[in-house]
Amino acid sequence: MAAMGYSLEGTQKGQEAVAQLAKTYEMCPKEHELVFSMGMICMGQLRDNQCALKHFTSYAQAKKKLDKGHQVYEYIRSLKEQIEMEAQGPEDYP
Repeated sequence: MAAMGYSLEGTQKGQEAVAQLAKTYEMCPKEHELVFSMGMICMGQLRDNQCALKHFTSYAQAKKKLDKGHQVYEYIRSLKEQIEMEAQGPEDYP
């Protein structure tokens, strides 16, 4: 099932890929890397900052022993900044 999700990602079908990986995660809730992958798809293909933030935050909470330098923390920080800037409106940032 995960392979199907990654295949959909490879064919640039981000929404379908996230849905497939979410189904897989429901069946295998210990496979937290699926959540990270969903965040990457949301951020990269879908350009959906809220979706990416949700998945990266969930991943970080599930993986309690992550190194503090793990890239997910930078993604979370950056996404929060972007969301805040977008909320301010286009006239407030380049």
